[in-house]
Amino acid sequence: MYAASAAASGLQVNSQRLANQAREAVTGDAAAFTAFKDTRAQIDRDVEQLNANFGSTTGVAGPVRTVTETWTPLAASAAQVESSEQAVSGFAANASRFSQAVPQLQAQLDELVRAMSSSGSPASQVYIALRQNVLAGNMARRVAEIQAGGADASLAGDALARDVNVFEQVLEGLRAGDQSMNVQPLTNGGAVAALTQASERWTAMKQDLDAIMSNAPALFQAQAASSALTAGSDRLLSDSQDLFAAFTAFGSLNDKSVLGNVWISIISGLL
Repeated sequence: MYAASAAASGLQVNSQRLANQAREAVTGDAAAFTAFKDTRAQIDRDVEQLNANFGSTTGVAGPVRTVTETWTPLAASAAQVESSEQAVSGFAANASRFSQAVPQLQAQLDELVRAMSSSGSPASQVYIALRQNVLAGNMARRVAEIQAGGADASLAGDALARDVNVFEQVLEGLRAGDQSMNVQPLTNGGAVAALTQASERWTAMKQDLDAIMSNAPALFQAQAASSALTAGSDRLLSDSQDLFAAFTAFGSLNDKSVLGNVWISIISGLL
C-alpha cells in the first residue's frame, strides 16, 4: 500500500514537472529533453503498476481507471514531443547560427548601399538595396517567433518564406536585373564587389535557413503536443490527488497496525 500511495504522490509532482520540461524541451534544450524522457517513463511505470496491482481492487479501481484515462492522451502527446527531439534540436542549432550571422550580413548590405550611393545609383535602386537590410532583420525575428511557439508561430513561418523569396529575388536582380521588381543590374565595380560579398554570406546562411524551414513542421507539432501537456497537467494533478486520497482511505479501512492491535487488546481485557 505504501508503494501505491508513493506512486500516486509521485504522479502529482510529475504531472506538473512533465509540462514544464516539455515547454523547455521544445526550445531545443537538450538537458530538458533528457529530464522529460525520464519523467514520462516514470509516469508510465507508475500508471502501469497501479493498474497491475489495484486495477480491480474495490475502493481504488475507479480512481486508478480515471488517472489512466487522463494519462492516455497525454502519453500520446509526450511521445510526440520525444519523437521530435532531433528536428527540434536541429532547428535550435540552425536558428542560433542564422541569427548570429544576420548582423554580419547587414553590415555587408550597408557597404553595398554606401557603394551604390557613392557611385550615383538612382535613389529608387538604393532604396531597394536598403530594404534588403530590413528584410534580413525581419527574417531573424521570424525565426525567433517560430522557435518561441504560440498562436503566431505558423504565421511567422509563412512570412519567413515570403521574406526569403523577396530577398533572393532582389539579390539576383541587383546582379542581373529584374524588370518585374524594377531592379537594375549593378555596373559599378565597388558596388558589384559589395554585392558579391553579401551574396556569398547569404549563400552560407541559406543552408541554415533551408534546414529551419524544413524542420519547422516538426517543431510546430512538438509545440502543439507541449501545449496539450500543459493543458492536461492540472487534470492529471487533480485525478492523482483523488487517487492518493482513495489509497489513504483504503489503507485506513484495512489498517492492521499496532494501534489496531492495542484496541483489540483493550476490548479483550474488558470482556
